[in-house]
Amino acid sequence: MNTSPFFSVIIPAYQAEKTIRRCIESIINQTYTNFEIIIINDGSTDKTYDICKEYENNKKVRLVSQENKGIAKTRQIGLNLAKGKFIQFIDADDWIDIPYFENVHSLLTTNNYDIVILDYYAETINSTKYKSLGIKNLNREELIKGLVTNIPGVLWNKIIKRDLLIKNNIGFNSNLSYCEDWVISYELFNIPAKIYYYNKAFYHYDLYSNQNSLARKIDNRTLKNRRDYLEYMLQLGIKKSHPNIYETQRADYAYIIIQSNSYSNSQFIKEFSD
Repeated sequence: MNTSPFFSVIIPAYQAEKTIRRCIESIINQTYTNFEIIIINDGSTDKTYDICKEYENNKKVRLVSQENKGIAKTRQIGLNLAKGKFIQFIDADDWIDIPYFENVHSLLTTNNYDIVILDYYAETINSTKYKSLGIKNLNREELIKGLVTNIPGVLWNKIIKRDLLIKNNIGFNSNLSYCEDWVISYELFNIPAKIYYYNKAFYHYDLYSNQNSLARKIDNRTLKNRRDYLEYMLQLGIKKSHPNIYETQRADYAYIIIQSNSYSNSQFIKEFSD
């Protein structure tokens, strides 16, 4: 008898005391129940660990606590521990609708999909907005192009077959602290895979609770993280294979530098002189 979970839910948690309970509750109350939850407390100094500890009596929950290692290493630790057939990443400040797993389980058991991409809800303080990706073409090149237009490079709106990651040796680059998930999405769209776009939303992306997110702050650390990401794109050969994508990401980096007011004119020209 196969006792492995169908879904492995991986939650990296850092300074998430305000939202982690909502996140966990939305998962443990799913109508479909064959899943495991792997929570990695990444060196939080608030009450995140204490709140997560309350759920350890639930047999579905596995809690790992560590010194702060950053998002890429933390996600990889969760991936290494996962036993499920499919992987679902959920951010600690987000949540999912109760029938989510039941709906996608039905879809995945009647089709041999490797990756399912979904729409999502964007949550602000005063509104919930449905975000349709509007994917028209699942061709590899079109999906890759979509990563800088209509398809978020995040992993939380994608359900991924674990064997696909293992067989293709796809994992997180521990040197990245920005867009490490975009790189995974790019690699997934670059390999043979059966991909399906499910134009429904169950995931709620919280835009207001974690205002201290690295993705929202602009400081020297942010700039270094984005520079490291661009350098890794060069290593992957994206500048050569998809120059428009590389230049789009580079332009975004330039805009962030301008917004930060941390470069002189001569520094900026030197950085973008090629």
